[in-house]
Amino acid sequence: MGRFDGRVALITGAASGIGRATAMRMAADGAITVGFDRDVDGLTSVASEITEAS
Repeated sequence: MGRFDGRVALITGAASGIGRATAMRMAADGAITVGFDRDVDGLTSVASEITEAS
């Protein structure tokens, strides 16, 4: 069990930098992670990485 199981994390700027790292960490810790960013390609990349890791 992760420490954020059952919680929802809304991450702005999730396609790169601190936002990306936060999204990856929250997902790894069990949160339902919702990312927002203007960079659709970067956001798609993060979503794929999270899906592959889970």
